[in-house]
This record gives sequence, C-alpha cells and structure tokens, in this order.
Amino acid sequence: ANPDRIRPVAVAPAEQFALQRLVRLRVQLVKDRSREVRRLLAALEAYVPALPGVLGQGNTLTAVKSFLLRHFLHPKAVLEAGVEGMQRALAEARVFGKGTERLLQRWHRAAEKAWSIWEPLLAAGRCPVDFDVAQVEIDLHLDRIAALDTRVAEIEGRIAEAYEKADPERLVETLPGIAKTTAPAVRAFVGDIRRFPNAKAFVSYFGLAPLKSQSGNTDRTGQRISKAGNRLMRQYLFLAADNARRTDLELAAYYHAKRRAGWHHTKIVVALANKLARRLYAVLKREADGDTAGYRFRDDQGAELDAKESSRRTRSRYPSVKALEKRSGRGPKANDEGQSRNSPAPGSGSPANGHDSQPDVSAKAARSGAPVCLGDVVRQQLGDLGISVHGG
Repeated sequence: ANPDRIRPVAVAPAEQFALQRLVRLRVQLVKDRSREVRRLLAALEAYVPALPGVLGQGNTLTAVKSFLLRHFLHPKAVLEAGVEGMQRALAEARVFGKGTERLLQRWHRAAEKAWSIWEPLLAAGRCPVDFDVAQVEIDLHLDRIAALDTRVAEIEGRIAEAYEKADPERLVETLPGIAKTTAPAVRAFVGDIRRFPNAKAFVSYFGLAPLKSQSGNTDRTGQRISKAGNRLMRQYLFLAADNARRTDLELAAYYHAKRRAGWHHTKIVVALANKLARRLYAVLKREADGDTAGYRFRDDQGAELDAKESSRRTRSRYPSVKALEKRSGRGPKANDEGQSRNSPAPGSGSPANGHDSQPDVSAKAARSGAPVCLGDVVRQQLGDLGISVHGG
C-alpha cells in the first residue's frame, strides 16, 4: 500500500462518541419496535383478519387502537357493545383521538365479518380459536411495544440533550429535510468538518459518490453509488433528500426535471442526497470559519427566501399527487376494507347471489364435522374482503 494514501482514523471525543452510541441505540430500538408491530399484525390476521387493514399501514399504534385491542378484540364483545358502547368505554377511560368514530365503524365491520366465520364453528364445537388465549398473545405484543416506546422516548431525550450541546445554534436543522432525528446523527458521525479536505471527500464518507467506469477510450458517467461509507448516515441522508425536494425550490426543480427525463424516483433521490451532502458540507465549513448563518434557501433568480416561503412556493409549484387530487376532488376514496372505489367490491364475485362463489368454509366444516384448517378459514375471510391469498 502507498503510505501517502493512508488516512488516519478519526477518534471521536467522549461527547461525540456517546452521541454516536445513543443514535445507534435508538435505531436498534426502533427496528425492534417495528418487528414487534409486524408480529402483532400477523397474530391479529389469524383471529380477526380484517383488523390489520383497519389499524392501517406503518408503525402508528395510537392510544385508541391499543385500548380497543385490549378490550374489544373478541368479535362477539364488539357486536354486543356496538359502536356506541365502544365510544362510551373510550370516554370512561379518557382515551381520545382523531378519526375515532370512523375507526370504530370499521372495527365493528371487521368484527361482524370475523364473527360470521367463527360463530357457526363455535356452535358446532369446532372453532380452532380460543379468544382468551388470543387476548393473552395480543396483550403481550402490546406490552412489548409500550415498553419499547418508553425506551425510545428515554433515548430520544438523552439524544436531544447531547445534540443541544453539540449544535447549540441548531445549524444542521436549517438544511431542508433534516430534522430532530437526522441532525443529531450528523453531529455524531461527522465530527470536525476540517478532517474532510473537500466536498468530494465528504460525499464519499457517506458512500454517495458515483463509481468510476473508465477505460482507454471511455469515461461512463451516471454510475451507481459506491455505498462504501457510513451506512446509517447514507440512509438518513436519503430520507432527508426525499423530504427536502418538497421544501427546496432548487432541489424540487431538479427532481421534476429528471422525472420528466425518465429517471426512476430512487435514482433521483440518491442524486439529491449527494447534492444535500455537499450543501451540508458548505454549511459546516462556514461554521468552522465563524459563519453561523446556516443554510440559505433561494428562488429561481438566486434571491434568498426564508424556510416557510420556500416550502410554500415549492408546494405550490410542484404539488404532490395527493394535493392535486384534493384540489380536483377526484381522489380515490377508500371503503372500510381499504379498497378504492374502482376496486371490485367484496362479495361481488357472483352476480347471482351477491356473494363470492367461494364456499363458506366455516359453515361447511361445522355441518360435516370435518377437521377445521385455520388457514382455510382465514383465506376465505380474506377472499371475501377482496384480498388475493396465494399458497396452500
């Protein structure tokens, strides 16, 4: 190896190293929580198959949803209480949230569908589900999620304290797309900006520099990124760039120009992450030289804008698909099972009787006394909801 090309490893000071560990610990806890939520949804699918769709996508588990899972998991309990009964229970427990009425209606419909499956099997003594055991399982997942939420909040509090010391002016947060999660990570892993000789070296640190593809007669551009740098920071900058294109006019113009040119969304956001890293380097470099003005938003003519005005102009000029649908009033409306209006309605498989042509597995098994396969019952219920299920 050429000794002239050997670079010393930067040893982080104690405060910076502690912030690094806190950031990584938060990432691990969030991953653990996401995994536990997936386990919860998988368990719910076996008992009330429509409930995962009612709970919604992502890891959001509100106080209202948690309360309903703990007290109204059994379909029979839901049907006996009704929507009004569940509303009273929430009010007595002082659990409130937005969109509760619609959530309760969807919850009730999911319970109706599940009970239409389990009731005939219970009557015949053939039901494979014990809802007391089901409640124990669901409560266990909810307890784990709640414990992880507590830990995440505790770690985020420590991160906020450490970040306040590392960046009292909050300069990193002046950049578009960078907020309370990414900013501490930047301070934790970048450290002293003067250890990077130029913006190119800084971008390479994140693994966002494109690879070279050269020979004697060719020099191909537009190659994939190296991915050789800090993996966590590369992920954070990718997410930050995807948000930044919604609030920064220059980045938004670049994004939409490349989309019109046929580029894939991911490829463009990677390019934006490269640009954002260079702008971050410029802000940190100016800070090292005594300039604490932070990031400067600009319009098409180069005039400076404040962050709110830049965001307003960007959203006005480059509205999202949802914003366009809202303006036109033509956005797809979802029904209670999360399907759009144009999707085939549940139970529309046979025009003769208004129900799917698939036989009722639970009723058939109850009449025949044959062993019940839980997978068949769940597949039938999902099929009734218009959800295609593959596999035996």
